[in-house]
Amino acid sequence: MTAFLYPHGKGAMLRKKIGWIEDDIKVALIDKEFYTPAPENDAHLSDIPEKAVLHIGDLSGRKLLLSVAFGSDMYFPMVSAGNPGAVVIYSASAKRNTSWLIMYTDEIDGLPFSANGSDFWLRWSKGKSSIFKL
Repeated sequence: MTAFLYPHGKGAMLRKKIGWIEDDIKVALIDKEFYTPAPENDAHLSDIPEKAVLHIGDLSGRKLLLSVAFGSDMYFPMVSAGNPGAVVIYSASAKRNTSWLIMYTDEIDGLPFSANGSDFWLRWSKGKSSIFKL
């Protein structure tokens, strides 16, 4: 099981190139068969093969409390392709090669699963670190 903040994304947050509240933050269901993360190298959504990105949703209800990032649980309806095994959070821009990667995790209840058209609820931790803590 793996969970980490992408170093390039963390740096972008510190340089105010990513605004957790202000930016368009997305969550992608990832098929791990087609993507092996390389945290020190991967910086943008374009570093993840398109065939690995199975479903994308908007992360709403974002808040910051001290150094902890929060967001609403997410509903992915009728997931019908691939084998979702991880989640990537990123700051969406008009282009894949300028959309900063923020976080990767496969430590989500219900992952992995075989997509068969069923719905999937992604529930973030309600603990001290919620989605992530800097």
